[in-house]
Amino acid sequence: MKYLMLLFIFILISCKPKATGKRTDFNETQNPTNENELVKYRFNITMEWATRIDEFVVVENTITGHIQRKVEEIDDDFTVIKLQKKKYLESSLTTLIKNNRQRIEKKKNARELLKIIKTDDTISLYSYGLSDKSKFIKEYFAVMKTIYPNNHSFEYPKIIID
Repeated sequence: MKYLMLLFIFILISCKPKATGKRTDFNETQNPTNENELVKYRFNITMEWATRIDEFVVVENTITGHIQRKVEEIDDDFTVIKLQKKKYLESSLTTLIKNNRQRIEKKKNARELLKIIKTDDTISLYSYGLSDKSKFIKEYFAVMKTIYPNNHSFEYPKIIID
């Protein structure tokens, strides 16, 4: 009987639901909360025939990253641009993400724009069509231009209509 009771307790403990690692709130989950913690950002800003993935790591108030890009039928392989390490004391990325919290819901035909990975949290933001994605990219470039003001990779193309 004693063993049966222990087995029953073991089964109850084992059946406890596990954490999914997926959080859907924005309570500063993007920023490291201690010195050894890091947060990874993966922006997928691919548009039609131009593939581009921007990846950043924020740890101990510094940001580092790189850009991978390739233009179909022009580039043979991906070009990788390493971004210099910078102090990151501002919350501009956090503000960008909070301003786009409506993008957390994955609807039909959604495309992942951003994945934020923290030790036990993963948050994804989605776009819904090219126009919607373009609006987010424009906002994203404006934020990144404040962090990397001399980097031309974060200049949104100007369209001139004659």
